Amino acid sequence: MDKDFVRRNRLLWLIMAASFLTPFTGSALSLSLPDIGRQYGQGAESLSWVLGSFLLSAFVFLLPMGRLAERWGKARLFTLGAGIFAFTSFTCILADSLTFLIGVRVVQGMGSAMNFATNNALLALAYPKEKRGSAMGWMIAMVYVGLSLGPVVGGTLNHYLGWQSIFVFIGFIALGVFLASPLVLKDVPGGNERGGKTGFLPLEAFRERVFAYSSLAALLNYMATFAVGFLLSFYLQDILGYHSHESGMFLLLQPVMMALLSPAMGALSDRISPQSLAAGGMALIAAGLMGLALLVHSGGFYGLFPCLFLLGVGFALFAAPNNNAIMGSVPKKFYSFASSWLGMVRLLGQVLSILLVTGILSLAHGELAGLGLLALNMQISFVMLSFICLLGVWAARVR
Repeated sequence: MDKDFVRRNRLLWLIMAASFLTPFTGSALSLSLPDIGRQYGQGAESLSWVLGSFLLSAFVFLLPMGRLAERWGKARLFTLGAGIFAFTSFTCILADSLTFLIGVRVVQGMGSAMNFATNNALLALAYPKEKRGSAMGWMIAMVYVGLSLGPVVGGTLNHYLGWQSIFVFIGFIALGVFLASPLVLKDVPGGNERGGKTGFLPLEAFRERVFAYSSLAALLNYMATFAVGFLLSFYLQDILGYHSHESGMFLLLQPVMMALLSPAMGALSDRISPQSLAAGGMALIAAGLMGLALLVHSGGFYGLFPCLFLLGVGFALFAAPNNNAIMGSVPKKFYSFASSWLGMVRLLGQVLSILLVTGILSLAHGELAGLGLLALNMQISFVMLSFICLLGVWAARVR
C-alpha cells in the first residue's frame, strides 16, 4: 500500500477525531444544563455561560492562534490544543462551583481555537490539490456526526451517569488525539516550519478575489443557517406541541444529510468548479428556508422534512467546496491564517444569526400576541434568512 496514502489517512482520522470534539461537546452539554443548574443552584441566565464562555474564548483566540501556528509550527500547536482540551475536560469533572466550571471552559475554548487554527492548514499541506476537497469533506462530515450524536449520546450519559460523564467521554477522545499527534504529524510537509513573517491580519490574502468572496459567502451561509434549529425548536414545541426529545429526533434529518453527503461533495469539488457547487448549495438552502416560512404560515408539520432535506443537501454542497476554494486560493504561508479565519467567519456568522433572529422575534405587530405573534415573527425570520442566502449565491458566483 502507498505510504503517502497511509500517512494521509492517519492524519485525516486524527483531524476528524479533533473536529468531532467541539460540536459534540456543545450539543451534548445543552441537554445537561438543567442538571448542572440543579447541582450548583443556578438559573438559566448563568448556565448559558457554560456554552457561551467556550464560544467567546474560541472566537477571541482564533486569529492569535493562527499567527502563533505560523511562528511556532502548526503540528505543535495542534498537539498542544488537543492536550489542553483533554486536561480541561478531566478538570471539569472536579468543578466545585459553576464559576470554576465556566473558567475551565474558557481555557478549553482556547485549546479548541488551537485546533481550529490548524486543522484545515494541516490538511492543505498534506493533501495535493486534486484530493484536498475530499479530505475536507470528511472533516466536515465528522463535525455533523458530532452534532447529531451529541443529543443522543450526551443525553444518555447525562441520564445514567451524570453530566460529568460527558467530560470523561470527550476527555479520553482528546487524550487519544494528543498522544497520537506527535507520531501522525511528524511527517506532514511544512507542519513544523517556524518563523513565518506574515502579519496578524495579512491584507495580501484579501486581495485574492476567491478568498475574499468565499469568506463572504461563508459568513452569509452561517448567518442564514445557524438560527434555524433555534427557531424550529420553538415551532415544534410551542406551536405544534411536541416534546423536546421528539423535536430533537425530527431535527436530526438535517445534520445526518450533511454528514452523509459532505465527503462526496468535497470530492466532487476536486473535479468541478467549487464556486458552482457552493452557489448551488446556497440556492437549495434559500429554497428550504422559504419552504419553512410557508410551513410556519400554514401551521403544517409534514412539510418540515423536505425543507430539512433541502437544507442538509444544500449545506453539504456548500461547506466542503467553499472551504476547499478558500484554502486553495492562498499560498502556503497563509494556510494557518486561512484556517483560523474560517473559524472566525463561522463563529461570527453564528452570532449574527442569533442576534438577527432575536431582534425579529421581539417585534410587535399591533395587538397580535401569543402564539400568533410568535408564528408571524418566525415567518419573517425565515424569509430574511432566505434573502441572506440569496446574497450568498451572489457571493459564491461572483468570485
